[in-house]
Amino acid sequence: MTGEPPELNAFRQATRPEKFGAVAHLHLDARQMTRTTLAEDERPRMAPDGGGLASALAWMKGAAEDDFATLTADLRQVVAGVKRIRTLRERVTHRRMEKLTIEDQPIWRPIDESQIGDRFSIEFDDGSEVPADLLSEGTVLALGLLTKLREPGRPRVVLLDDIDRGLHLGAQVRLIQALREMMKLDPELQIVCTTHSPYLLDLFDPAEVRVLALDSERRTHVRPLVEHPDFAKWKFGTQTGELWAALGGPPIPTRRRPTPSEC
Repeated sequence: MTGEPPELNAFRQATRPEKFGAVAHLHLDARQMTRTTLAEDERPRMAPDGGGLASALAWMKGAAEDDFATLTADLRQVVAGVKRIRTLRERVTHRRMEKLTIEDQPIWRPIDESQIGDRFSIEFDDGSEVPADLLSEGTVLALGLLTKLREPGRPRVVLLDDIDRGLHLGAQVRLIQALREMMKLDPELQIVCTTHSPYLLDLFDPAEVRVLALDSERRTHVRPLVEHPDFAKWKFGTQTGELWAALGGPPIPTRRRPTPSEC
């Protein structure tokens, strides 16, 4: 094959991951996020699946009070009636296996160890307090996303699947509003999310939307919605979600064999 064209090489150099700074790809699991957690690091961070959320919140509450207060205000904006996020300590039992050797034969026995972990709950304006494992999935997922975005040294690029998961329409609107406010204050912050909801897409300008489709070989292709050949015909008087539903996936490029000059 011939050498890589200079313009392609320049593009690769310009889009190397370090150019974006820290990148977080979140695939949040509400069950992981509501568990009592044990902090092994001096500065706990929430894992990509949301594990360790309780310890991350406890650390923020004690060591980054301003960020924790802002996080609470963010969650209150998205979930109606939130008064405060409470962090608590809880004793948990961890089981490990111990190996014994008796007459040259290995024998394993369980050993239960007691440790102190972190958990959280949310107090609401009506005085009720709901523990993490009884909160709605949407509330927990929104809290996890907002925590990642408010933690000190937060990532510059956040990738998130199904941003609307578990949230009713009003909460979806308020979440997008909260994220836009963050991005106005920090222009370097980028949030890339997926959705299957045309209603959520109505909150975005068509130029912000990318559409994915599979070709016959199940390779994914991505195109801006505004580049669809029928976009000009449909764009007037049509909301973004309707455009997406009407136009469908992007045109799939035809695969061709390389010519001899390209080899």
